[in-house]
Amino acid sequence: MTDKKALTLIQKIAATSSVAIIVAGIIYWSFQVQSVIELLEMAYG
Repeated sequence: MTDKKALTLIQKIAATSSVAIIVAGIIYWSFQVQSVIELLEMAYG
């Protein structure tokens, strides 16, 4: 019984950390896209 509870806890921790990594990647990617757009606007007016 405790092994199943521990497994579900580990699965919840894994899912939460996976979501956090994906969200951080999306935020980082959006800042990079914004930076490229600003650089292109400066280069081409």
